[in-house]
Amino acid sequence: AMTQNNLGNAFKMLAEVESKAENCKKAINDYEEALKVYTFERFPTQYATIQNNLGNTYSTLAEVEAKAENCKKAIEAFEETLKVYTFEHFPVQYATTQSNLGIAYSMLAEVEAKTENCKNAFRVYAEAQKVFTEKEFPEMYLRVKCNLKRTLTFCEGNKL
Repeated sequence: AMTQNNLGNAFKMLAEVESKAENCKKAINDYEEALKVYTFERFPTQYATIQNNLGNTYSTLAEVEAKAENCKKAIEAFEETLKVYTFEHFPVQYATTQSNLGIAYSMLAEVEAKTENCKNAFRVYAEAQKVFTEKEFPEMYLRVKCNLKRTLTFCEGNKL
């Protein structure tokens, strides 16, 4: 399972520079194989890590094909991640996942249910900002702020 996760990570990184769809699909397959061993019940933190990886990969795949379908799969994976990465026990991972969710909701808003998905994006970005404060996490704070601003511009531009 560890090797499958590592292979998934390698294909995800490769997808950033070439054959995005093909390499994302290979990464997704590897992550799904890893999840056959790293279950929520037996290995919750590994499960959460792989679900987060899966969500990020579906978001990347959504950039090039089946945007709505892949965004929904990303959202589903991030929601699985949050079953483990709670605000109380894993605040940084929780906030990172919320930020990733915001990206997926923002992308989904581009193709369907704009009002609902914009609101969902604002909600999860606000959750991320509970942890990623300007003082404690300036880089992540700016990243979330930038993504939030981009979403706000899109949503306002569509009169939501």
